[in-house]
Amino acid sequence: MSVMQAPTQDPRGRLPATIAVVVTAALWGTTGLAASFAAPLSAITTGAAGMGIGGLVLGLFGWRSVVAALRMPGARPTVLLGALSLCVFTLCFYASMGMAGIAIGTIVTICSSPIFAALLQRSIDHTPLTPRWYVAALLSIGGGGLLVAGKESGGGWMGSDPAQLPWGVLVGLCAGFAYALYAWLLRRLIQPAPLRPHGLPRNMAVSAIQATAAIPLLLFAGVTGGGQLADLGVWPALLYLGLVPMALGHALFARSLVALSAATATLYTLLEPVVATILAVLVVGERLSVTGWVGLVAVLCGLVILTLPKNYTGKHD
Repeated sequence: MSVMQAPTQDPRGRLPATIAVVVTAALWGTTGLAASFAAPLSAITTGAAGMGIGGLVLGLFGWRSVVAALRMPGARPTVLLGALSLCVFTLCFYASMGMAGIAIGTIVTICSSPIFAALLQRSIDHTPLTPRWYVAALLSIGGGGLLVAGKESGGGWMGSDPAQLPWGVLVGLCAGFAYALYAWLLRRLIQPAPLRPHGLPRNMAVSAIQATAAIPLLLFAGVTGGGQLADLGVWPALLYLGLVPMALGHALFARSLVALSAATATLYTLLEPVVATILAVLVVGERLSVTGWVGLVAVLCGLVILTLPKNYTGKHD
């Protein structure tokens, strides 16, 4: 039997938590454009370096919290598994984009993550999801697919090989599951449990997982990046990725998990491809067909439905 009880939720903090995860998704939506300025680094090296830098920053600012969490018997296994999940997500996500293309890799990962999070919540926490969550998920996930299908021109810093498409989709599903597991584990650390009656402070929990994951990610980036990391031109993009979407974004994401379930918080991250698409249209000059615009509106409508008051009935979704 697990030493951690099923999470409870605090509806009083729902609005601040929702704002935190929306800002998080908006920040994450800038990663594709920012990473394009890190060429000639490969996608997977860029992702590992950015996430590693973010984790290193969080670890340095909260090193006492990291040490305390790792010394805590009731938290250590969850921290280590969360760090492993974050590493798997980062490498699989960027590998998926490299094999299947940016659009498909992104949408497979982001759209599958809320589904996997919901399965974890249902099967382990035994917490039911409300009908409103299902409606919002249907609109947002379906809209995400239309958003990708409606892009009239490609673009980005990596291509794709049609022969690798099935493998890219499979790796993207692995990334989606790994991220859902990371979000679920992070929330479990924050919630009370028998060995942690008051739960861990959210900053301690996210710093511990991120700092632990930073070590293998930075080693991976160092090995795969080689001499390209000596090019000072790639560092503005890497520092932006590490400090803003990764460090700040994940700190805000942890804030959202105080009042939102992992299934709901990951569903809000579907705002990320919306922001990425808008930036691609405004900055890069990509075009979006009518299908794409319909998908964009559908995603937003789904998230609005999720945000409406009284979005919980007894047990929160």
